[in-house]
Amino acid sequence: MHNKAVISLIHRITDGVLIVGLALTVLLLGGRSPWAEAVLLATALMSASLAAVAGILSRRSVRLGGAEWVLVGGVLLGIIQLCPLPAGWLHVLSPHMDHLLPGWRSPATASVLGEWRTISLAPQETRPGLGLWIGYSFLFATTVYRIQKIEHVEHYLRFIALGIVVVAGFGLLQYLFANGKFFWFYEHPFAHTRDAVKGSFVNRNHFAEFIALGMGPLLWWLLYRRPADRAKRSSKTGSFSTDSAVEQHLLCWMAVPVVVVALLLSFSRGGITASLVAALVAGVALAGAGAVRGRWMWIALVGLAVIAPAIAIIGPQTVTARWQGVFRFQWSEIDSAQARTHVWQNTWRAARDFWMTGSGIGSFSVVHPHYQSARYSGHYYTHAENGFLQVLLETGLPGFLILLAGLILVARWTWVAVIQASDSRHRTGAAVIAGGLLAFTLHGLVDYVWYNPALAGVVSVLAGCLAALARLGVRSASVPQTTFQKPFSATELAQTGRPRLTLPVLGLSLAVVLSLPIVAPILTERYRAGFAELAWHRYLILYRQSGDIEELFRGEDKSATVQDLDSTEALGGNAQADLAASADAIPNEDAENREQADRTYSFSPAEIQSPEGVFGQQLKEAIEREWEMIRCLQDVVRLDPKRAEAHLRLAKAYLRLFHLQQSCCANPMPLSQIRDAALHAQFASVQELRSWLRAAFGDHVELLDRASEESLIACRLCPLQAEAYFILGQTSFLRGESEGTLLTWYEQALAVRPNDGDLLFRIGAEFAFIGRLEDGIALWRKAFSCGPWYRERLLRFLVGRSPPELVDQEIAFLLETFEPDLESLRLMYRLYRKRYPPEMLTRLQRTYASALQAALSRDEVASEERSNLWLEAYFLFQDAGDEEQAIACAREAVRANPASYRARYYLAISLEKVGMYAEAEEHLRWCVQRRPGHRALQKRLQDVASKRLEAERLARMPGGEIAGFGRSR
Repeated sequence: MHNKAVISLIHRITDGVLIVGLALTVLLLGGRSPWAEAVLLATALMSASLAAVAGILSRRSVRLGGAEWVLVGGVLLGIIQLCPLPAGWLHVLSPHMDHLLPGWRSPATASVLGEWRTISLAPQETRPGLGLWIGYSFLFATTVYRIQKIEHVEHYLRFIALGIVVVAGFGLLQYLFANGKFFWFYEHPFAHTRDAVKGSFVNRNHFAEFIALGMGPLLWWLLYRRPADRAKRSSKTGSFSTDSAVEQHLLCWMAVPVVVVALLLSFSRGGITASLVAALVAGVALAGAGAVRGRWMWIALVGLAVIAPAIAIIGPQTVTARWQGVFRFQWSEIDSAQARTHVWQNTWRAARDFWMTGSGIGSFSVVHPHYQSARYSGHYYTHAENGFLQVLLETGLPGFLILLAGLILVARWTWVAVIQASDSRHRTGAAVIAGGLLAFTLHGLVDYVWYNPALAGVVSVLAGCLAALARLGVRSASVPQTTFQKPFSATELAQTGRPRLTLPVLGLSLAVVLSLPIVAPILTERYRAGFAELAWHRYLILYRQSGDIEELFRGEDKSATVQDLDSTEALGGNAQADLAASADAIPNEDAENREQADRTYSFSPAEIQSPEGVFGQQLKEAIEREWEMIRCLQDVVRLDPKRAEAHLRLAKAYLRLFHLQQSCCANPMPLSQIRDAALHAQFASVQELRSWLRAAFGDHVELLDRASEESLIACRLCPLQAEAYFILGQTSFLRGESEGTLLTWYEQALAVRPNDGDLLFRIGAEFAFIGRLEDGIALWRKAFSCGPWYRERLLRFLVGRSPPELVDQEIAFLLETFEPDLESLRLMYRLYRKRYPPEMLTRLQRTYASALQAALSRDEVASEERSNLWLEAYFLFQDAGDEEQAIACAREAVRANPASYRARYYLAISLEKVGMYAEAEEHLRWCVQRRPGHRALQKRLQDVASKRLEAERLARMPGGEIAGFGRSR
């Protein structure tokens, strides 16, 4: 009896650990936090340990129905990816790595880098990924062990249903009373709470998927009747109802509306669709069990009463805009920016190169940029937006087969529990769970929900419930009981009076013990990484607030000029020299470890000489801001020394700080010229070189050493950090390396990121500076073709770098080098027009006009677009002072689209300007009819009418000096 009480207590503690642990994981930014990962790992380890102890005490044996092979296979694959392997094995298992890492085999740079020996290209991400897989495995195994009867499954379903109601309610409150911060106090660098209902989730799609996982349990909870009530009200097996009138009203009139409104206000098309799938499967199962009966009408009315106000809040136009592509089954409208399409294509290309063993769990974010042929925005992808493709890339064919095996097992359990079970209670519970798992799988086709610990943890518990139901609900002889549970023999019971300790229980105990050397260090690392994440977020917020550092170097809208920053001699020649000499200024922050506690320098912000003249207070503030960001990054790498991106960001921060301090020192040479001078001086030793640097430029040259050191750490942690190789090349002279080694570093950087426009431009500028102008221009051209986002960044940086007397030469160079398309010409002209009068832009105007003419010559151009192109030409000719051509273009714009308000208005303005009042009045009158309440427009029409009457009066006067001005042409 005492033994039973202990076992019962352990079971209750196990349930509490699972429920509280999953709840904390959800609350910690919806699982997107290292602390959430640590909580899930601790929950899994503690619950599995308790289950093992209870299993040993009760001597109960429960098998996992074949899932143990899937779980063990995933663990072995992760271990293989992390184990150091001989170079020969690595070449066979991951042959594409040789193409990615040529610098690691080159004698010139391999002595600095060392040797890369793991399959995973991001082991700092693979380690926690392996830990999470072990955690999911323990959650699943614990749930299967814990469930001994149907009531235990129903217990978990009620908590999941309650969980989505609480999260949805909190999400609505946070959205309606939003201040932009999560929980009203935590500021996230990339997400806020004003754009959609998210609850504790950073991503609204993940919030909607969490609702989808609990939608089936919520409907089941709403319509479920307890056995006691079922026995009283009906003798028919499988009859369902709500527990009581109070619970019915609570769920229907409070819980369901809150969940539905929160789901709709998430604006997640994939999440809403997944929720509908889960609700449909649960509804069919409940209807088949007789749970709905005649009450479907009021359920539908409650749903309509909730949906109608929600759509009114959202706005019918917003709903139509987001869902019309779904309703039409047009993927081009659903993915209008082609973002998912492009990332899927890139991931598939990458997966083919790493098909054998994958690139490493969690390595997508560093592998994908290598295959990103064009970039359309400043965003970068952390996941593939498709769980199947990401698994194929990161784990190769073995991992993909493990995934398929897991899905087949889930389908098998569903078949056994739903189709072959004789008890409707088991069947309904299994169908409700299967609907949530189906929704989760389908949503994984268009999002990365599989990689979220909060969602995957709930899925692990649901999968365990389904496997247990497949065992508990089987009553048919067609499915042998030994498939899931090994019965105790009569011999065992006769000899001992109770069953012997069996292999599955020992297996769970052994798994917990064997996993400790892997999980315990990961748990400690994720705990410390949680504090590092806080510092990382502070840095990202500071970086976002600081704006683009290159504006200080450009001197745009400031008193500084390029000549103030770089040597006058380098910038006085031609456009090529300007670009080469200023290459150090352009940043590359698109991706955006050792103990470094108490690291100090021989200088501090307070000791820096106050800058005078061109920079003044702005430069001083920029230096202080860089120091603040550096302190945040130092905290990150101190707490999480294996975070490669933080080391790279720290290296770039040191380099930016060096540029800022160098710009106000007595000898303001850019880094490229410092390196050139050092290489030509041919110092006898590195110590002599460093003494010269300190004497010539000051103590802040130590920042170059720090940047080089942090870049090397970043490369050794993750070999796909292209910017780190570039910095190692820029600082290679500090190690006494030759110019040939410098080129090797740059070639390695380009091998990792061949389509990074910023990197291509900077390396091209370096090539131009050392005399390889043709190679440099070729890289610039390639940079310009790497997508509209890079084109815009490069043009904004390049335009206006030459003195005013050389602007025409600069324009000619840019036009010849980049051969810009119409969109780029638009941006070029807008940027130049802000700086120079139109008479200095004749060459650019001619090229721009030719591009417009070529666009207008295409037959497939729609009427509205054609009208806009003619208007573009109108403004261009007006800027050039050719009013006659401008009017002709405006007339063509009206002819192409007679309903265009803009075309008619601007035509009327130009006609009024040249005195053609009658025609101007005609077009203005049309505009007034379109906007009858526009007072300024009506006043203008009255003025033009008055001018027309005055012109006609003068025309009738003797002499008719200005006759004809009032006639239309």
